[in-house]
Amino acid sequence: MFEIIVEKEGLELLGWRTVPVIPEVLGHKARECMPYIMQAFIKKPDEVEKGLPFDRMLYIARREFEQSNDNTYVVSMSSRTIVYKGMFLVGQLRTFFADLQNPDYESAIAMVHSRFSTNTNPSWERAHPNRFMVHNGEINTIRGNADKMLAREENMESPYLKGQLHKVLPVIDRKGSDSAMLDNTLEFLVMSGMELPLAVMITIPEPWANNDTISQDKRDFYQYYATMMEPWDGPASILFSDGDVMGAVLDRNGLRPSRYYITSDGYMILSSEVGVMPIPEEKIVLKERLHPGKMLLVDTVAGKVVDDDELKEKYAAMQPYGEWLNSNLAFFSQYTVFPCRRQSGSFRAGRRGFFQVVAFWIKVCYNAPDHTQRA
Repeated sequence: MFEIIVEKEGLELLGWRTVPVIPEVLGHKARECMPYIMQAFIKKPDEVEKGLPFDRMLYIARREFEQSNDNTYVVSMSSRTIVYKGMFLVGQLRTFFADLQNPDYESAIAMVHSRFSTNTNPSWERAHPNRFMVHNGEINTIRGNADKMLAREENMESPYLKGQLHKVLPVIDRKGSDSAMLDNTLEFLVMSGMELPLAVMITIPEPWANNDTISQDKRDFYQYYATMMEPWDGPASILFSDGDVMGAVLDRNGLRPSRYYITSDGYMILSSEVGVMPIPEEKIVLKERLHPGKMLLVDTVAGKVVDDDELKEKYAAMQPYGEWLNSNLAFFSQYTVFPCRRQSGSFRAGRRGFFQVVAFWIKVCYNAPDHTQRA
């Protein structure tokens, strides 16, 4: 089925590779449910640009396969990142995957996650990393976040997924963990044309509504996107990467530690704990921590570290968000709503029915004559 879908989506499957593993290092429960792990190699079409355009084709093919197959989990399907994960104790990841012991296997970036499963049953597919992020904490608003993403799907559109959008819906897999659902959302936003740091900023915003220390441009930016996306609230410390940039963000509650070092030989090491790696003190250029609502970004293409203020001011200045809000945003406090008598008959049912009813009755009440004040 996978090969058929890949070909139908205009891609060429070059071959399969059985991933070399060492099951003997696993515990009894992990070995009992261990999946058969394979890697597929897919050729990029000559007319398609490398990077995100190619990854978008892979995303569509993967989502179509996932919805036609229940007993296969695609860990990652990207031209820029590879995910290795499973039901491991801390020291078992490297010893289980022979690839990770190969000295020729090198990467400029790496995200490693290890924690006990607290609010979901442990499984191979629910392990971290996800496709775009790792997460320390919980998403306590997850049910509302997932419901609202589902409610938006009827009106979703993207020029980057034109004619293909139905293949990737629903955006969120409700069988996944809270972290996986956030990852689903970030992936969809990126594939729809949004840069990954921007997608993270609007899903995990800093405190802005009553924050007098931020600029008006940033306040307008957050208010604009708040009309479209509610916060995915933690406590949460999140690391994210698309293979080109790598960043970290602490949610606005700030209840998860995230500390980082920058060294003189060009490394940045961020972890939830100090001392996770032995670093000679004389090599440490900077010691810092993430602050609530703040973001840190490493751009490996440009070869620089981008701090929170520079990053957010850049995105806040990209569009005239203040003008858009002034021209289009209306507040209920601007209107006097009089009580209205409900007419007989039934309203249209369906996903959009509630909002149609609310809009209809508000319109009636705004235009009601004076005697409605006594109704």
